Amino acid sequence: MKSLSTLFSGLNSGPAADGGLERLVTAYAAWVIRWRWGVIALILAAALVVISGARNIGFSTDYRVFFSAENPYLKAFDANQNIYTKDDNILLVVVPQKGDVFEPSVLAALRDLTEAAWKVPFATRVDGVTNFQNSTAEGDDIIVQSLVPKTGPIRRVAAQAARTAAMNEPLLVGRLVSRDGASTAINISLSLPQKELDEIPKAMEYVSGLVEKFSKAHPDIRVATTGMVALNNAFVASSIEDLTFLIPLMYVAMILGIAIVLRSLAGTIATVTIVALSSGVAMGTAGWFDVLINPASATVPIIVTTIAVADSIHILISVLRETRNGATREAAIVESLRINFNPVFLTSLTTLIGFLSLNASDAPPFHDLGNLSAVGVVAAWILSISLLPALLAVLPVRSSSGAKDQV
Repeated sequence: MKSLSTLFSGLNSGPAADGGLERLVTAYAAWVIRWRWGVIALILAAALVVISGARNIGFSTDYRVFFSAENPYLKAFDANQNIYTKDDNILLVVVPQKGDVFEPSVLAALRDLTEAAWKVPFATRVDGVTNFQNSTAEGDDIIVQSLVPKTGPIRRVAAQAARTAAMNEPLLVGRLVSRDGASTAINISLSLPQKELDEIPKAMEYVSGLVEKFSKAHPDIRVATTGMVALNNAFVASSIEDLTFLIPLMYVAMILGIAIVLRSLAGTIATVTIVALSSGVAMGTAGWFDVLINPASATVPIIVTTIAVADSIHILISVLRETRNGATREAAIVESLRINFNPVFLTSLTTLIGFLSLNASDAPPFHDLGNLSAVGVVAAWILSISLLPALLAVLPVRSSSGAKDQV
């Protein structure tokens, strides 16, 4: 078996080692192996400090994040809201399973739901068929009252009168009541102060509880939630779902794939460590710099994971191949870094440039996506040429004959 000194001698005397960079990489690899425990401690400490910033991560719930402050369409929209009104809304679409919305029991349920909707946080107005102010004339008098009695049971005669009035009211038909009377809507207008990040989630949490309670009391009436506030909340909810479900699932699939390819427990552990730290550094950086996560930047962990796996696998495959050929573990690590340093560096550099070019996009979320992914690319490269060889120098790396030579 080749010793470390023998390999160094061979590398320094062969034509492949004539370049100063290769000699520098060889010396660097030897230094990492010699001080492996110190390298592991230093790199882990630095990475964990950066990752700790993840506790400050917040999620953006405002559709305005997709437009820059100089966007002419956003400016026109804001000017229009400043002149008239600035309201966001939650729309509850109500569809009875039997009959139509003008059945007495359905109208009674709608009346209760409309009244309860006033308690939604930040609600300033609630419009529905039951509280619509219907105007009628009696002689010289104009009588304005709710389309449906505010209290007490709703008799069929009153329900029929409400149907007749509603289906002849242009402000209701096609807006809050379908033309066939099969469905209706309750529009909740909100005035969000836009001072706290949890304003939209707080309103939607209350509405979700309200709808759940209503559905239990009236299982024959279906309620769906939509509107601008619901849309904004859906962006955040889908991002959080990806981070809490899809990404862990991706990690499981990744671990299985790496284990099958490498046939090495130590190699799998080392790769997963590099991947987890690289993704964590990218997201931790977002927390330290108060970058709000949006639907675009929520994909950063997936992107960084892909890059970190590629960096690590190339180095690991070379290490395993060298050990199968008879080299010692230390010599295999040095040779792997010598072979892969330039390719991994150039790949990381071009990938970094590509992600940074996203700063030319008109949509700010893609700036965050590019910058955070770039941080992850740099982190993956640094960890792959420092922490990874140090880990391989202390873990019991054993190569299986079934391990793949090429990836």
